[in-house]
Formats: sequence, structure tokens, C-alpha cells
Amino acid sequence: MNQAEFKDLQKEFRRLSKTFDALAAPQFSQPEFLEELEKALKKLPTPVALSSAVTELKERVSHLLKSERAARTERFSRIEAEFIRSLRGQNMALREYDSSWRIGPLEMEIQRAQARVRFSYNQQPMTGWTPVKEAQDLEKLQKRALASLDRYAIDPKELVGLCFAAHAHLTRRRSDLSLVDESGLVPILDFLREFRIQLVRSEMAGAKPDKKLQSAEFPLWALLYNLDRYRDLGSGVPKEKRIGFQTGSQREQATGRGVLLNGLRPDLDHQAYCFVIRAR
Repeated sequence: MNQAEFKDLQKEFRRLSKTFDALAAPQFSQPEFLEELEKALKKLPTPVALSSAVTELKERVSHLLKSERAARTERFSRIEAEFIRSLRGQNMALREYDSSWRIGPLEMEIQRAQARVRFSYNQQPMTGWTPVKEAQDLEKLQKRALASLDRYAIDPKELVGLCFAAHAHLTRRRSDLSLVDESGLVPILDFLREFRIQLVRSEMAGAKPDKKLQSAEFPLWALLYNLDRYRDLGSGVPKEKRIGFQTGSQREQATGRGVLLNGLRPDLDHQAYCFVIRAR
């Protein structure tokens, strides 16, 4: 269905709705109220005619929705294919899923029928759902998401210190409460909160009390990105400052006690981790 056909459809809707306008016009207080009401009643279509007209319009609209969604999906699929070909030409690491792609450290989630995407890291949204009209739109969104990762990337040396300090603080506190064992196991969500505190503390060191903090806003995806970067340092982390990450039970994972990591490379499956421990 083209635009002209859709305008004809709208015209038919307006014509049908006007059959009820006459019934809304009579004023109860007017002397001619009953006569006007009778005229309006005569203008109403019969139940059969009205039902037939509504059914026909409903079928035409349903057909329009179905055909236009199929056309939109096809157009978007061409745009998606063009974008992916471009990435492959750049030797970008890729991994395809049913309704998403992992592209380097990013995930591109796709709603093909709506012709829109959003970018995520470790399944944490970085952007809102954004309409796409051409491959260049996808390129711009990808570059914007990569720039966001760079903006929140913590210097490796500082990152090591923050992770160690966060874990050390939690183990000391939990030891006082007899909540920690020899492995130094602490819940990863507690660790992330303490990491934020250590980050603010580091930024405030030697600063004025009213300093405007760059770390005041630190999205969850940015925290997970930096944890993956820490884990990627491997042997580059001094032995005395190493921490490790431990998975939990299916119940612990299902009840939201874990976070997904392994987002740096598409060839690595996402893995839910629930605890942080001393590295052995």
C-alpha cells in the first residue's frame, strides 16, 4: 500500500466518523431539539451497514500493518547486512545471535520490525532504542558507544588499586562481623558498591570539599567494562593485589546476585559471576 492508498483509507475513516457528528449537534435546551435529534437518527447507517464498513476498514488496516512491517523488516535487513559487511571488511570481531550482534566489545540489539537498535555492554543498555534509516546511522551509534567506553575507562594502574582497595575494605569489614572465610569471598554487588566508593575517595583525595566529581555518574555497564579490563590484565596485576571472580549457584544467579562479565571479546560467552575472592 502506497501513501495515496493510505490517504484514501484515512478519508474513509473520516467519512464514517462524520455519520455520528449529527447526533452530537442537537442541544437539549433548544425548542427544535426533538426534530434535530430525529434528523440525526435518520442519518445513522443501519447496524449491518455500519458493521460491514467497520469490518472492511479493520481488514484494510490489518493488511497495511502486516505489509508495511514486512517491508520495513526487509529494508532494515538490507541496512543491517551492509553494516555487517563493512565491519567484516575492517576485520572486526563479530558474533551473530537471533536478534543481536556482538561487535568487538559491544552488543547491538535489534528490533527489525521496528527498524531500531540499541547498543549494550554485557547486556546493560548504553543507548536507548534508536530508529535506523541507513547504515551510516548504525556506524554513528557504534562510534558513540565506543567513545562512551573510552570515556569511562580507568587507567590500568589506578584500576588495580581500586579493585584491591575495594576488596580489602570489604574483607576487613566482613571479618569484623565474622562473615568472611579464608578465601576472602564477598558478594560481587557489595564489591561494585565499594568500588564506586573507592573511586569517589580517590577522586576526592587532596581536592576541595566541593569538587565536582567526574565519577558521580558511573553506569553499571561502565563498572562491568572496567572489571573485564581488570580481568584482562591477567599476570600484569601484582600477585599481592590480585583478586578473582567466582560464579554462584543457579539459584544465586537467578535471584539477581550476579553480574555478567566477559564482554570484551565476542568469542567469549557471557558468564555470570556472584562473588569476588582473593586470587590464589
